[in-house]
Amino acid sequence: MLTVYHTPCFSYSIRKIMIAYCNYIKYNMVKSYSINYAVLDGGMGENMKKSCITFILALMMLFTLPTTAYAAKQPVIHIAVNNELVCYPKETQPYIDSKKNARIPLFATSEKLGAFVEWSKNLDTVIIKHGKDTIKITLPKSGKDSTIKLNNKVIKTSISPILKNKEIYVSLEFLSTFLHCQTSWDNRVHTAFVTLPGFTKKNETLTGNTTTSELLKIKSFDGYTLTGKLDLPVNASTVSTLVIFVPGTGPNTYDNHRLVGGKEFNYYDLFAKELGKRQVGFFRYNTRGVDIGTNPPMYDTIDKKEYVKYTPTNQAQDIEAMITELKKNEKLKDAKIVLLGWSEGTIIAPLVAERNKVEVSSLMLAGYCNEKMQDIIEWQLSGASSMIFYCRYFDVNFDGVISKKEFNADPNSLINSTLGGVTFEQLDMNKDKKLTKIDFAALLVNQKDNVLTAIEKGDDEWLWNNYFQITSEWLTDHAKLKANKDTLMKLTIPVNMFHGVYDQNVPLQGVYDIYDAYQAKSKTNMKAFIFDQNDHDLNYIQYPFYNVIPEGLVRIFDECAKVK
Repeated sequence: MLTVYHTPCFSYSIRKIMIAYCNYIKYNMVKSYSINYAVLDGGMGENMKKSCITFILALMMLFTLPTTAYAAKQPVIHIAVNNELVCYPKETQPYIDSKKNARIPLFATSEKLGAFVEWSKNLDTVIIKHGKDTIKITLPKSGKDSTIKLNNKVIKTSISPILKNKEIYVSLEFLSTFLHCQTSWDNRVHTAFVTLPGFTKKNETLTGNTTTSELLKIKSFDGYTLTGKLDLPVNASTVSTLVIFVPGTGPNTYDNHRLVGGKEFNYYDLFAKELGKRQVGFFRYNTRGVDIGTNPPMYDTIDKKEYVKYTPTNQAQDIEAMITELKKNEKLKDAKIVLLGWSEGTIIAPLVAERNKVEVSSLMLAGYCNEKMQDIIEWQLSGASSMIFYCRYFDVNFDGVISKKEFNADPNSLINSTLGGVTFEQLDMNKDKKLTKIDFAALLVNQKDNVLTAIEKGDDEWLWNNYFQITSEWLTDHAKLKANKDTLMKLTIPVNMFHGVYDQNVPLQGVYDIYDAYQAKSKTNMKAFIFDQNDHDLNYIQYPFYNVIPEGLVRIFDECAKVK
């Protein structure tokens, strides 16, 4: 049986690019973000189709852990307006009613919706002003439905607004009908996505240079020479904001040059160009023990003697050395420092901020790790991660499980093209006629035992050859760190989070947990952005393959530019 594979939280390996390529190689740019095999098949020759499938399958076989779909328990309902989570007072939380409809607090959401909401003088009518429209909700004195008028015309709805805890609760239908929002409900993560009219726009890439580049050699705390690449906006005499990219686990170079599906590109070029366009500087660097190489697809070389020094604590100290040196640049001496951490980098960046050896103004955390690394690895091997992949492409009714009918329907034509012709019965390990994380946990049990045993024994060679390019030193140092959620709770600088619903490396639930913990402590320095139909890399692969900048990346660039 052939399955899709993944590795620990690292951001720019072939594994993630492969999964993204698999997800988007048949992407219909005009109509949706979902796989549409028929669209691309119509324009591909037979040899090209075979090459794509061969490429995908060959890359899958390089790795050892199947991916899946995440259906975690949600303690509360979350609402994302224009992808940003909305904070609600404790007494007016959104909820699911007895008829399984999402109920959204109108007053508490109105500001995000660009609407003005007020009670009438006699407190029996709510008046909503939105653009040129006036909406009146008249509340019944008995058990009847509310009356809704749009510009004095009565409009019927299937789900009536209700009064609860001195708040008016409306449905997603109400928001789409009267406020012209696009709405969707993802029952697997108990999240409503609300997009205001005119918010989504086409993001086009630039032609021409927006930055000037310079390679830098920087001595770290122990004398090791770090190599990085600095991009500054063209013709800038000073730069008010500098973003330092803190990458995920594994070998990374200052270009992260890749060859995927015949496409050759530098991962970081998009970040440098788009931040430069916004007058923001950008810096990236080689992982310790890693340098630019000439061999595809990764184009890196690894000095294992130096690579064993690649640990989270050393990474934090390396970043401190980089910031200290970069601030000596006359153009950067007054720049605000933003650490953009991705995957494991979302652990390292807060660690630098907490150590407080250098000044960090803001954190941007994408593909956020809320727990300790050991917990993340065990989650990836638990079957929960694998359900993300399978639910994304087979769970058409969004109930968090996959029936035999759903699987055999194969709406995205994956069974033969990508999953090696696997049958439902081969995956249904407990024979309960549905696929859940329990089935994938059973499929993974031997691999999980082997990985955890190798970690316990410090068997670097087995891990390197059968799991991922990590070392005992890396694992031991991570074990010494406290959970990332504990580090973040101590920070007072602005923290922005960016996470895809279909992140197979780290669970979305971690974002909800830390966001809710911040709200419970009345901390106001965190914003969280959730992107439906997005993966761990926020659909980055749309850029090299289709010249489209995904909305999640645009939001990151825009939020970085706001730090002044």
